[in-house]
Amino acid sequence: MRLRLVIALCVGLGVATAVAVIVLAHSNHPEPPRAASARSSTAATPPPPLSTRRADQFTAALASGTDPEFRSVVALSAGQQFQPDAIRQIAALGPITFDVPTFHDDHDGTATVTATVAHPQPGQSGKWTVELVSEAGQWKLSLTESTP
Repeated sequence: MRLRLVIALCVGLGVATAVAVIVLAHSNHPEPPRAASARSSTAATPPPPLSTRRADQFTAALASGTDPEFRSVVALSAGQQFQPDAIRQIAALGPITFDVPTFHDDHDGTATVTATVAHPQPGQSGKWTVELVSEAGQWKLSLTESTP
């Protein structure tokens, strides 16, 4: 079964459990940010293919452990709240690097790319498939799936 988790971390979920499974976690929104972002972004100009520079921005922002940097690369619902400890725990998994040659644009405002987690939780794969969404003409992280 394919495990998909939304990047937004829900306050009611155990932070340690969520981080152990993926970089980004569950949302309690009825519609995940990916779906809303994909619909609204398809009418806008699509972003260019994922560049090494943007992939490096993802890596740096996730490693920063700070809310503003994290929010700069993650597709979030308006007003989405995060626990500072969750962002620091995500940073502790890294660096999380993105393999730009694996980028695949679905041409609907979404794309995928493979990422490698330097310090996965015990029993978890260090490889992830990361789904991206187009927001304001640039790619943002949306969903992740651990790859066996």
